[in-house]
Amino acid sequence: MEKYNHMSGEVLRILNSVESKLSFTTETWSDRHGRGFLGITAHFMSKDWEIKSITLDFIEIPGSHTAERLASAFAQSVFEKFQLQDKILGITVDNHSVNAALLQNIETTFFGNELQKH
Repeated sequence: MEKYNHMSGEVLRILNSVESKLSFTTETWSDRHGRGFLGITAHFMSKDWEIKSITLDFIEIPGSHTAERLASAFAQSVFEKFQLQDKILGITVDNHSVNAALLQNIETTFFGNELQKH
């Protein structure tokens, strides 16, 4: 846990130094024991115009992958732990059926329907 805390601090330092907005991707899956997980990756452009990606978090999701649970886990990581809500350019998800509801839940709960949809 000590290494995780150290690396989380380093990730936060890197992302706070980024002058551009951040794009996020998520991935959800279950292991062979039925435990659910959410991975969050942040993507950005460096000062030298290089595309950079950094794993932000890897979270165990108790129970099934519902939009509410996934949105809560995303918010706890991106908004509360890393406080990156003002740097969000976009969130990209795969075509899993729950992801449209996940994005809707994040939008209404945390942004009051102010996000632009593309």
